[in-house]
Amino acid sequence: MQISEGAGRIIEDDQTISINNPQTIRAWQRAKRWIGSISPPGVVAYEKWDAENAWRSGKAAFHRAWVSDYSLISFIRPQATPLPLA
Repeated sequence: MQISEGAGRIIEDDQTISINNPQTIRAWQRAKRWIGSISPPGVVAYEKWDAENAWRSGKAAFHRAWVSDYSLISFIRPQATPLPLA
């Protein structure tokens, strides 16, 4: 999300922190508006299993899982795919 706004990454290759710029602020403000619209209001308090349960029950279109979970998820929901590398 931050990269898509042209704001760079949070930690750049030279180890500097890159979050205090207008593009990053715009990206995070946009993400904040998703809460309660395309994400349930309680999403900010979700832990791993809360998010997975919402996804498995069909109440979420997307679910971010760790690589260690991929084999289980792809078995349960074969349409799962890894995120592209940026």
